Amino acid sequence: MADRDVPRRTDADVTMTSAQRHRIGVMWFIAWMLVGAGYALGVLSALSIGAYVLLITVVATIVLATALGTVWACPVSSPVSASRCSTLPT
Repeated sequence: MADRDVPRRTDADVTMTSAQRHRIGVMWFIAWMLVGAGYALGVLSALSIGAYVLLITVVATIVLATALGTVWACPVSSPVSASRCSTLPT
């Protein structure tokens, strides 16, 4: 009820920013989440289909970790990728 007492901003100069950067971050999060799920499934099913799942997951990890043009895929602790990622625009 207290929210109704707060005056609303009706300024004409208020601009809405695009949520594109947020969407990109969500997509990267989902991609890495699927890679993590692939590793979990590969370890849990190691005696049956685990080798195939782990192979696909390792390839997905390499693709995500070496994606060009993004800072989201850069590991912080790696000196090689840190030098590559420091030149990318933020």
